Amino acid sequence: MVRWIPFACWLAILCLITGCASVSVKDVHKSNLAGHTRPVCIYVADFDTKSGDWKVDRTGTDLATFKRDVNNMVVDAIAERIDKNITASVHLRPGQTMPANGWLLTGRFVRVYQGSRALRMVVGLGAGGTKMETQIVVRDLSSEGAPVVLSTTTTGGSNAEPGAIFNADPFSMAATAVMNSGRGLSEDSIRTARMIVALISQYGAEKGWIDPSRAMAPKREGQFTSKAPPPVTTKSSKEGQR
Repeated sequence: MVRWIPFACWLAILCLITGCASVSVKDVHKSNLAGHTRPVCIYVADFDTKSGDWKVDRTGTDLATFKRDVNNMVVDAIAERIDKNITASVHLRPGQTMPANGWLLTGRFVRVYQGSRALRMVVGLGAGGTKMETQIVVRDLSSEGAPVVLSTTTTGGSNAEPGAIFNADPFSMAATAVMNSGRGLSEDSIRTARMIVALISQYGAEKGWIDPSRAMAPKREGQFTSKAPPPVTTKSSKEGQR
């Protein structure tokens, strides 16, 4: 036990250094021909839930309800963050008329793994962790042919944190178990939305219609932290440097 406690502490420190549960972006593609002005609105359509790999403990109508709930968590979180940080946004419901201007964000769930809450509570360090992966495409509806402005894949999951068995204090052990039990797909949905909106924000800063000092930046796969976008050099800033 004397040797076990320091080892557990080192594991906990390692998790803090390398970052715990997180979502990142990869395979990012940005258009050089579109997106030069702020869109009047970004419409967020429901994600495709029919394809993809879903490993959850539900079948039939329960699975359909589960997929709808996960979709709503992600889409609503994206729309809310866009509305708060970038421009007006609308959750485009099935059957609604497709708008003729603004941007359209569509997506699909590639992988959704529910994991094991019991393993997250007790063991942690990835055991029983969730996994959520999506593919996102953003199009400019105002331009002929609705060209792609941005596309990316988000990937990540929960619970790199140590579980209750790595805590020697019984009271802390119980608190750790409860805390880890709450980490799951709901948190993954929020993190996924955050990274998608951060990528759009970074793109806007690069194009000059979002203040770089206020722009967000997504976490890239393999990075421990997000990096701020490079400053945009405008005509007025060049004149001020003379």
